[in-house]
Amino acid sequence: MAVTVELLRAFLNDLPPDEAEDAVLLDCLSAARSWARGAGIPDYRNNAQYDMALCALAARFYDARGTGEPALDEATRQMLNSFALQLRYAGEDDAGG
Repeated sequence: MAVTVELLRAFLNDLPPDEAEDAVLLDCLSAARSWARGAGIPDYRNNAQYDMALCALAARFYDARGTGEPALDEATRQMLNSFALQLRYAGEDDAGG
């Protein structure tokens, strides 16, 4: 499953659809994908852990917008470094389940 704005909305406790907010969510998701590529993580199409890492990072970017706090605080960096180590060479999940 690929991470979509709809999945990200559900990850963020079922935010209601809103065109302006969806544009922000899409930007946050794009930034999360860019961060993952920069960390050496391939753009997996079938890896649940990768999907969750993208959702977690995009949600952090979304939650931190306009607050003045850094999106990548120390706790977030540690979580992302862990994801990067695990996912860099993880591969795709089995299609069968």
